[in-house]
Parts: sequence; C-alpha cells; structure tokens
Amino acid sequence: MLRQKFGLNILKKVIILKSEQSVNTRRYVSADGFEWPSEKVRQTFIDFFCQENRHKFIKSSSVLPKKGSGTYFTNAGMNQFKSIILGETDPADIIETDKYIGVANSQRCIRIGGKHNDLEDIGKDTYHHTFFEMLGNWSFGSYDNEQACQLALDLLVNKYKLNINGLYFTYFSGDANLGLAPDLKSKNVWLKLGIPERQILPFDSRANFWEMDIVGPCGPCTEIHYDRMVDQLSRPEQFAQARQLVNAGQERVIELWNLVFMNYNRTGPKNFSPLPFQVVDTGMGLERLTTVLNNLHSNYDSDLFIPLFENIYTRSQNVPHYAQLGANDPMLCSYRTLSDFARSITVSINDGLVPSRNGLGGFLKFLILKSLKISKEVFNIENEAQFLSELVMTVVNSLKTAYPELAMRSDYIKQVVVDTHQKHKVKVKNSNQIAERFIKKIGVPSELSGDQIWKLFKGDGTGEEVSIDFIQDFCTQKNIRLDIDSFEKILLSKNEKALKNLKNTRDDKSSYIDLAKKLSHLEKTDNYHRYNYILDENKKEAMFNGKFEAKILAIAVPNQNGTFDLRNQIEPDQDCVVVLDRTNFYHESGGQQSDIGKLSTNSNCFIDIKKVLNLKGLSFHIGKSNSTFKINDEVNCEIDGKLRYFTTLNHTGVHLLNHSIRKLYQNENSILQTSSTVKDNYFKFEFKFNEILPKPKVDDIEKLESQLNKLITKSIPVKIEENLSIEDRNFDFPVRKLNDVLYPRKLRMVTVGVGDEDGSGELCCGSHVDNTSRLEKLCITSFSVVGDSSYEIEGCTSKFAEQIEKTNQQVLDLLAEMIELNKNKNEGSLSNAEVHACLNDIADRSIQIEAIFKKDQTSYLTMHRVKAEANRHRPSKNVLLNSLKNFLLDELGEGSRQSLDSILIASIDPKVKLSFKFIAFDSVLHHEQILSVISKISSQLHPYLIIYNKYRNVYIFYSRDSLKESPDVNKFFNTELEKIMNKNSDARILDESDNFRIVK
Repeated sequence: MLRQKFGLNILKKVIILKSEQSVNTRRYVSADGFEWPSEKVRQTFIDFFCQENRHKFIKSSSVLPKKGSGTYFTNAGMNQFKSIILGETDPADIIETDKYIGVANSQRCIRIGGKHNDLEDIGKDTYHHTFFEMLGNWSFGSYDNEQACQLALDLLVNKYKLNINGLYFTYFSGDANLGLAPDLKSKNVWLKLGIPERQILPFDSRANFWEMDIVGPCGPCTEIHYDRMVDQLSRPEQFAQARQLVNAGQERVIELWNLVFMNYNRTGPKNFSPLPFQVVDTGMGLERLTTVLNNLHSNYDSDLFIPLFENIYTRSQNVPHYAQLGANDPMLCSYRTLSDFARSITVSINDGLVPSRNGLGGFLKFLILKSLKISKEVFNIENEAQFLSELVMTVVNSLKTAYPELAMRSDYIKQVVVDTHQKHKVKVKNSNQIAERFIKKIGVPSELSGDQIWKLFKGDGTGEEVSIDFIQDFCTQKNIRLDIDSFEKILLSKNEKALKNLKNTRDDKSSYIDLAKKLSHLEKTDNYHRYNYILDENKKEAMFNGKFEAKILAIAVPNQNGTFDLRNQIEPDQDCVVVLDRTNFYHESGGQQSDIGKLSTNSNCFIDIKKVLNLKGLSFHIGKSNSTFKINDEVNCEIDGKLRYFTTLNHTGVHLLNHSIRKLYQNENSILQTSSTVKDNYFKFEFKFNEILPKPKVDDIEKLESQLNKLITKSIPVKIEENLSIEDRNFDFPVRKLNDVLYPRKLRMVTVGVGDEDGSGELCCGSHVDNTSRLEKLCITSFSVVGDSSYEIEGCTSKFAEQIEKTNQQVLDLLAEMIELNKNKNEGSLSNAEVHACLNDIADRSIQIEAIFKKDQTSYLTMHRVKAEANRHRPSKNVLLNSLKNFLLDELGEGSRQSLDSILIASIDPKVKLSFKFIAFDSVLHHEQILSVISKISSQLHPYLIIYNKYRNVYIFYSRDSLKESPDVNKFFNTELEKIMNKNSDARILDESDNFRIVK
C-alpha cells in the first residue's frame, strides 16, 4: 500500500537515513525569497483535498461567533460544522455526498479568552498567535481513521516534501478511569502505512482525546509532530532523543497536524455512547507549516510577518533592526506582539467587530490600544494611529488573495483604528480628572488596595471606566503603589460572572438530538406541505384545503434523566413527542416560531402541540395528549391558523425592513443582518454596519417607517423560487443571506418586486404573503443599540399595528392637553394656588400617559415625541419649588417657614419607575399637623407624594382618596417603605390608613 501510494523513494527514506548534515534554520528571508510562500502552502492544501481528493471547498466563516453560540472568538475550523457534528443537520443537506467525501478549507481563527487563550504567550515564543489560519479537512461518515491518515501522510510527504524520518505520530493510550480503550486502530493504520513503530507514541487523554464540551461529541485523536533537525541526524541515539521531545514543549519537535476521530457522544462523566457515524475533524496551523516548509527558525520569520517587521523598522526611531536582536530580546518581543496584534485587529474588524467596553469588542479595544502604546513608547513612532493603519494595509496585502473581502473593507478597518485612537484621547483626559478627584478624596495614600483600584477602575461613581493601564501610569507618576494581585482577583471574579451573563441563551436540543439518533431508521418527514396554505384576509387566518391526515410513525415520552424513551402508545395527560410521516406544521427555523395546534382523531381526542422542531429531517411535534394514541394511528393535523397568519405577515415585514434600511443608507453592502425573530404579535431585526455610518436618528426611523408603509400600499408581488442553486444563476437584483450560515445545497428564495426598483431576493425557509398589501400597516415599536456595534428594530403589522395607532392617538391627545395647560400656567394673572393646581393637572396627564406606556405598546416615534415634548413643556423644578413653597407657607404661616430641599416632578419616561413628588424640609410641626394641612388642600397637590420632615425624622406617604387602592401606587409605596426600613434598623410605622403611612 505505502509503496503504491507514496512511491519507492519514500520507503528508502524510512530505511536508509540521510548522512549527517549541518543545516541550520534560516531567519529573516526577504518576502520574495521563500520556496514555500504562505499563499502556496494554503493553496496546495486546498487543491490537494478539493481538486484531487473529492472534498468540497467551504469558505472560512467569520472569527465572530454566531448569535447564540457563545461569547468567544471562532478558535477552530470545526465551529461552522457544529450543526452536522451535533446531529442537527444531515450532511447530505450541505454537500453532495455522491460527489464529495468531505469538506476542506482554511479557517480564520482567533484565540483570546475561553478554553484556548494564547494572549499571554504572544511575543514570548516563536509560534503562539492571537490570529492564525487553520487548514482543515472533515468527513461526516464517508471515511475513517485509515483514509484520514493516508491523506495526511500523502500530503506531507508527496506534496510538501517533508522528510518522513522526522515525522512522529501520537495516539490515545486509553483511560481506565473513563472506561476508554486505547486507540489501537490509529496506531495500526500508521504501521500499515509503513511508519516504523519507533515513530509512533502513545499519550493520555490530556494530549490525545478531544472533547467539544463536558457533554457531546468526542473521541481520540492522532497528532503528527515534526523534528525540524531531522536532516542533521544519523545515529539511532539521536533519533531516540528526538522521540523524547514529542509533546515536551520544545520548539524543535513541534505539532503540525491534529486528526480527531469523533467516535462517541459523551452524556456524563463516564458515559460514552457511539455516534451514528464517525466524524473526522483535522486541523493544521498555516503559520507553523509555512515555517517548517521553509526551514525557518520562527513563525515570525515567514512572509506572513516579515513585511510587518520591515514596516515597523522603517517607521521606527532609533531602534535596532529585528535581525540584530536575540531571540529573547524584549525589543524583538515587541516586534512580534505588534505584528501579531495588527493581524487580529484587521481580521476581527473586517468580520464585523468594533471596539467596546466589554465582551469581544473589549478584547479588540485592548489590542488596538496596546498596539498604539507599543508603537509610541517602544518604537518611538509619531502619529501612531496613522502608523497602525499602515500595518492594517500590510496585513490586507498579505491575506487578500485568500480573503478578498479584506481589500474591499480596508478603508473601513483603518477608520475604526483612527476613531478608536481619537476616543481614547478623550478618555485619557476624563480619566485624569477622575483619578485626581479620587486620590484627593482618599488622602493621597502610599498604596491603593485591590478594592480601591477596582473603584477607580469603575470610575468612582461617574459611570466612566478608567483603564488599568492609565491607573498604573498615573500612580507611578504619583509614587503610589498598587496591590495589583488583589485587583486581578476581583477583576477575574467579575469577568467570569459577566461572561456567564453575556452568553446568549439558546434552547438545549441535546435530548432531541439523541432522540433523532434513536429514530435514524425512519424516513425523513415530508414537511413541504407546511407551505400549501392560503391566507384568508376576512378571517385573518391561514387555511389549508380540506383535512390534512398523517400517520404516527414514532412516539417518545420524557424520562427522569431528561431524555426520551420510545413508546408504542401515549397515555392520556402525558407529555410526548410525535413523529409523523408527513406534516403541515411549520417547525422552528429561519428565526420564525413554529406552529402550534392539534393532532386529533376526533374532536374529543387530541394531542395539544405547543412546539415543532426538525432535526435530521424528522419533525418532532411536541405537546401533551388528552387521550390514548398509538403508532400507525391516522391523525388530522390542525394548525392554529390565526397564529400562522400573523406570523407570516411579520416575516414578510422583516424582509421589507431588511430591504428598506439598505435603501435608507443607499448602500446594499453596508448592512449586515445578524439575526431576526418572527412571532405572530411582533418581529425583531438585528443588524450592524459594515462601514463607518452614522447611528440612525429619530428622523431616520420616521423615514424608514414611512418607506415601509409605502411598499405595503404599492401592493408589490412576493414570489418564492424553490430548489435554487445561486452559484449557477446570475440575478439582476441583490440576493441577501446571513453570513456564516451553512445553507443547504438546494435553496429557497423569497423575492419582492422583481423587475422594479424595489426588487430584492432573500434566502429564506419561512412562510410569506403573496403581496405586500396583505400587511395592511407596519409600525416600528422599538429601536435600540445592542452592545456597542449592533442595532435592533422591533415592529409589528396588521391588527397589532392598528391597535398601536389607536394607543398613539390617546397618548398624543393627552400630550396636547399638557401643552395647553402649560400655556395657561404661564399667564401672569393666576394666583399661587391656581398655578399649582395647573401644575398638578399637567402632572395628572403625565401620570395617565405613563400608565398607558406601562399597559399598552406605542410606536417608537410616538414615545420619542412625547418624551421630547414633555421635557419642553412640563414645568422646571424651580417653578414647582417656588409654587409649592409659597402655597404651603400660605397655609402654615410665616412662623412655620420650611426649608424645601427638593422636588422630583412627574416623569413620563416608561423606563423610569412610577412618578411621584418628594418633599424634604425642616419643621417643628408634628406630622399630624402636616397631614391635616395636606388633607385640606389635597385636590390641589400632586396625586401622591412622600414628605420627609428632617427635624422630626418622619416620613409621610400620602395619596389622594381616588388613588388609595391603586396597585401601582401601593406597590411603589411598599418598595420605598422597604428601602427606608432596610436602611434604618430602628424605623417603625407610627400610623397608617387607606391613603397615608407615617414612618418614624
């Protein structure tokens, strides 16, 4: 086999070792002097698998995680294939299994944070990077260990021409504690391929057993290592010494390629069950392979880094050339760090990340600011932001052949770097002011404790964080020591908590995936019928022609372990999962909620379906039965037609919004859709900008809503094209799709207004109307910023939008009354009592508006207008203060003059808690006297208020009789009362009734 596959010359290499040569690794070859430039290394790998060995090329996914998949960067090539590996997607839906045996690509990866975090090692050694490319090939049941190993050896020896004597192959030695046997299959494959046993080594689970997570797919792996001094060896003891360096953390014998064989599904600490098919998942770092093939000393000596080094040296002032520096010289570490960070910065911004305070954007901000600092302080470069932009272009030129989108977005990437620098300069100025105040407040200490550093780091109550780098520089100048160890412990605990909170929630489908594996013998559910509906505008309902009958093929019920047991029948009042031979229920997909409904044999016997999922082609109808059902029973499938009707309208509404927001910015490629949610009563569309564009303003949202309703009134036809391959077609309109979604081979495209200026197409599996007029009306209910880089728009259509329009009118009418009352108040002829009565009428309208906001939904534009108008027309604090002060003095007399400290006027911001007035003053009056006065003039006071008599340390909670049973007022008073009682251990209630409470 080896002789036939690899040729006789390789067999001779195994047996007859080369004579000893003195060949040292090379350093700092000019960028055009490489035998194996990185582009050639990458393309050789892809051509080998995709042109010669029936693998389909799948382009690299983004380095950013898909929404709902976690909080860390893409750190391995397998990330975009998780749905196949986890059993959610059938491989045949993605690749033509009759044509291809696997897939291959070069995946962009970043390892910062999480399980694989290389940040601390950057610059210190020759082979760790934050950004790198992972060359990989995958098979989903088409081949196993034998062919994977054979392909790997063929590529390394015949294509890349590596000396086979320098290759070492590790395999899993087994784990008795886990009950896992040694992976002798991989060992025997290498032996069968002619590898001497001395080059095959066993290692434990830490090195040679791969797991996706604590539970899930896992399996043994075999790693290929290479001795970079192999050509200098001749004696057996020298080879024995090299063998000892495998997995020893030495730069001489390094890991090149990891071949993972996912054989098991781990369900517990020692529970491993076999997967229905074996997944082969291999990964080899491009940077490391390029270094080895060119016999270089360091990854940083390759053509991926030398142009960056040269650029740094050319722009630097009074620093040594990189070739003159020793391997451990701090200056060389700075060359490495700056070059590495520039690559990560370029790629992550290209993929849609922007600098922010937290999360992945926080990592990017750190990389940019650290790079700017190194440029200025180590390399003495003036205008460091401009220089870092130049490094960005060097990275773009290095990678643009493989990733042409980098060149298209280079101006945007550079602008983000410059903007980050400008914002940082403002930040430094503010940080200096905060730090000066903080140090002065605590008395210029000799040392800051961990807690004090944390308080300063969080901005000491200003809401603006101060970077730890700034704190260190500031305290150094002030000769103040820092307890950094204590601070780092606090920071670590806070960050771990924050990362857990940041993780996007997604349904745990593991139990359903396991069920799909148990039912793998079933034919896929015929679910195309979910599209065979018509929309009845009179009934507002999705209708199907006649009864839709189907046969029950499988029944499963949940068990105590959180998984499912297969059953032949369901008992009454039992939770269950039912698989049918065909269905008209829409399953969760494309952001659209699933149908709900019933599976019935007659009107009295049914299964109430609450959710539908589709895994591995099987539609799982999840619900609860009220009667007995058995396998092979015929059932009627009855969906909730009204829920489907309004969900369908909203899904088309999302497509119109996706189209219109691009029209608003007059740039098809400027908008990147990140996710969408489609329900019957609302939709949500999340997006980010691909370019430096201004944040949408209120006027933009108004234009957007107007444009959307114009598209609806234009009655534009909506069409659907099935079984489409967009690679084989040219379109005269934009075809939109989500980034980093592994679409099936045959696609479904929804087009709106093809042949007209509003024409667009979108890949989509959802349900849609046949004409935009069906939506009747669209209303935008919310616009918000998500994190630092994404925007979210919510809206609704049809009857939900019409109801919001009615609510809008109620609110606007009340607002008009507020404005009119404010005009009356400003008339000079009114007495103090009349002015205050007018002010309270304004507050009453404010309270009514707030109640509507709390109860009903309004449009985003109405809410914004009300808040803006209210701020213009409601009275200022001083006006209220003087009015109430004079009014109370009239009643209490000059001899009981109070010092009125503060009044919080009514708010109509729906995000603010229930509004009230708070009055604080000093008075010798007893609380009963005060309450008597308040009761007497209650019709002219604010409807509810809290009075604090500082002289007697008494709180009075008061509300008008008309509000004494209001649940909102009572809830608010109880909350405030609880705060007072918690702050004052000796606080007690002196008196209370339906409309007042007195607390001492």
